Amino acid sequence: MLNNNIIPNAIDEKEYCNYIKLEFDKLLKDNSNDESKFQTFFEKNPCYLPGPHAEFDFGGPSGHGPHLNTLISQPKINGIVRRNPDFLWFAYDSGSLIPIFIEIEAPSKKIFNKNGTCTAKFTQAKNQLDEWKTILSRPENVTSFLRTYNLPESISDLYFEPYYILIYGRRTEFENNTWLKQKRGQLLSKANRQILMSYDRLQPRYSNGNFISSTIKEGTYKAKYLMPTFQLNPNYENLLEFSNLNSAIDKMEFTSIERKAYLKEMIEEIINKPRTEDDE
Repeated sequence: MLNNNIIPNAIDEKEYCNYIKLEFDKLLKDNSNDESKFQTFFEKNPCYLPGPHAEFDFGGPSGHGPHLNTLISQPKINGIVRRNPDFLWFAYDSGSLIPIFIEIEAPSKKIFNKNGTCTAKFTQAKNQLDEWKTILSRPENVTSFLRTYNLPESISDLYFEPYYILIYGRRTEFENNTWLKQKRGQLLSKANRQILMSYDRLQPRYSNGNFISSTIKEGTYKAKYLMPTFQLNPNYENLLEFSNLNSAIDKMEFTSIERKAYLKEMIEEIINKPRTEDDE
């Protein structure tokens, strides 16, 4: 039994953000052709990805965190065809459920050809967002989608207002060319809930340090990574929705052996705590 009067501290959030900024910059420099490296980086560091607080909603950022504080990797959208975005947040506010679907492409990819037309790779990436939106324009597909993710009625009954984000390319391609900058601004429309972002726009967000990245299968969330800034908080009931937490703790970076052991013990106590009617 650990001495819970001596709690091993998590890494300081500011220090952590400084570390991952350096790591992200190194990836951009050395691995800009390798999308898989960025997929793994974002899974380990969800605070780098936009959308958890529905900040793209016209009403401004929501005061709610995302459902279960989790970034879902490789989610499924099913209709006549099946599609797999790279990431999904279930953001929401008091009136709307705002799923944030995110597609990433290798940072080295270009938006424009030399003659100013869009490249085939960019057009293909943009078409993926259009396909997701088309699938989820049908009510029966929305119903099936919400059922897949085992959302509580308090969230699933909200107005469904998804956003679609494409993270693509670098500013250097267009920032010194007024014509390309203007053309890029028209490629995706916020009015259609589609947003284009360059990798240069991404920054880690302070106070977003309690996220868990996960996958989902048959309504069960499987933890992949806990952020090294992760803290147990009064909303610990969220942890009951996850399997594989010990493995995710083992993979935590910038985290001492003592803190990993502490988290495992405390989470085991939470999971094994007898439930009462008030907990349901």
